[in-house]
Amino acid sequence: AVLIILVAFALLAGKNFLKQENKMGIDPNASDYTSELKRPENIGNSEIMVPGYGTFTIQKGSDTIDTILFNPEGNPCFFKFTLVEKDTNNILYESQLVPPGQGVSSIKLNKTFDEVGRYNMVLKFQSIDLKNTNISYNGSDEEVVLNVVES
Repeated sequence: AVLIILVAFALLAGKNFLKQENKMGIDPNASDYTSELKRPENIGNSEIMVPGYGTFTIQKGSDTIDTILFNPEGNPCFFKFTLVEKDTNNILYESQLVPPGQGVSSIKLNKTFDEVGRYNMVLKFQSIDLKNTNISYNGSDEEVVLNVVES
């Protein structure tokens, strides 16, 4: 009987933990990710590291970029990623909150690219407090290129 009570308690605690994560807006596609980007010794724990991205490649007729957008381990904040077409300001992708040490992969855009070419984009990083998600820190915008290639 004690074992059944313990199992029931563990299941209830796990369920409540998942509800709390969902309430905070944690991206359901976020999973553990270890990058080669390591925090330099001269950067304090309160400073935010932002990974660099340059070019994303996508197949013509596809709406999914096969890459990982990640929040480096040890960052003192959540990241929220937004990919925007530079010329039109159309939002192509927006994540929910991504915790430090996690990333989102297979970035599904809300648009299919049917023309081969290079498209100018802006990848926006929004940094958000780990305890109070109503507090935002400085953000960062990176100009990137979406390279659409033949299948």
